[in-house]
Amino acid sequence: MERLDAKSEFTKRTLWEWLDYIEGPNREAIDRFLSHGDNRQRLETSPGSRAAHHDWEGGWMEHERQTMMIAAHTYELFDRIGRIDELPEGEKFTLSDALTVMFLHDIEKPFVYGFDDEGHAITTNPMTKQERKSFRKSIIEEFGFILKPTMANALTYVEGERDVDYIPGGRAEQPLASLCQVADNLSARAFYDHGRAT
Repeated sequence: MERLDAKSEFTKRTLWEWLDYIEGPNREAIDRFLSHGDNRQRLETSPGSRAAHHDWEGGWMEHERQTMMIAAHTYELFDRIGRIDELPEGEKFTLSDALTVMFLHDIEKPFVYGFDDEGHAITTNPMTKQERKSFRKSIIEEFGFILKPTMANALTYVEGERDVDYIPGGRAEQPLASLCQVADNLSARAFYDHGRAT
């Protein structure tokens, strides 16, 4: 992986280029998902949220691109300092695992948000949190994504460890979940308007 700088191709890779780093059955699942109905068009045009971040046409793709870039750099840090090798077998993960989680973590949003006649992001298909999780699960099952336990843990905790799951001295959130949470949070809270057309 090349050194990060503002002019590097690494920072300019599109979402489609990042997806090329996903391997095996999950890459095949992504291809099936993208070729089904209007899914690809939805991903290309959807906002990333209604108002909190990336709320413009194509914002979902920019948010995803950013999370994958951040996840890849964080994975490189893990790898360079030997942290991946130090992890217990049940907590080890690959870059492909991390990028798959990032692809899936907001996969429902292109089916929830759209735009009004003035171009403002709006909710077009309201879903509760539980309905969003069920929708995500249905996509995972329908298109044949394979989630290792650490990937399932990451999808559960990509937005952080909830108080109800907190156990003093315990860790509900595994390392992959932590990496994905950092990538999602930095994109949504620090790069929320980066990539917006001016």
